[in-house]
Amino acid sequence: MVFRLTKKRLFILQKLVQGWELGTTSGGRGPSFTTLQQGGHGRGGRTISVDYDVVFALYKYGLLQHRYSFPTQYWTLTDKGKSLLQERVIGEGK
Repeated sequence: MVFRLTKKRLFILQKLVQGWELGTTSGGRGPSFTTLQQGGHGRGGRTISVDYDVVFALYKYGLLQHRYSFPTQYWTLTDKGKSLLQERVIGEGK
């Protein structure tokens, strides 16, 4: 299977580089919510909802890693994810 860096996937990776925090918060027995928050979760910054399936695809391909701290699962870039973004910027001549 070929991994495609779609606009949604790239958007999430770029926000992480810019200092946003990505988290999936469990609603207990209810739904879970996956959001990017500027400045970190619970710190009052701007919040953007994202599709968990997009996040999971990035994890599946080794671009994100996670740590769990109930009730939120936090996602961070792996070295592979950082490297991919650096290659993309260099390839665009930025």
